[in-house]
Amino acid sequence: MRAQIIQLLVMLTALHASTLIVDSFSTPAGAEATCDRAIDFMKGNVAQRIGGSVTYLELKSIENSPFNNANEEVIIGFGNRVASNSQRQVNYNILNSPGLLQEYSEKIITGCSNAIKVRYGMEGTGGVSGGWYLGAGNQVRREECVDFPGRNAPDLPWGKTYCW
Repeated sequence: MRAQIIQLLVMLTALHASTLIVDSFSTPAGAEATCDRAIDFMKGNVAQRIGGSVTYLELKSIENSPFNNANEEVIIGFGNRVASNSQRQVNYNILNSPGLLQEYSEKIITGCSNAIKVRYGMEGTGGVSGGWYLGAGNQVRREECVDFPGRNAPDLPWGKTYCW
């Protein structure tokens, strides 16, 4: 029982920390509520409708953004270490559902004025499984996966990522 309480506290701390990161989006005052709703929709949909768990959420600045007024990437981790076996399986299924990830990405990118990329992964595995980005015509598109050439790999153009 004590171990379960500790796990619950760790999970709640992770969720609280993710809320703090989300609240730090540097969006204009009116847009902040829209951004929060987009993030809350994704987290609620994963937890309540599908049965998965979002345990990691980070906002990261992109140095070479092709946009003048937006340069942030949202990194979302689905629970692995603190998730039950059934949640872990659901989380893997979510990561293998491009249509669902596209829907979440569109909501986040259109709802968060500084967000131009969303990436997803399984928390605790050290990798990101894929991403969506804001492309030409303000369309949200899936990043193209390019084989990793090894050490000293060059930076890729916008819309491409190395496969892991």
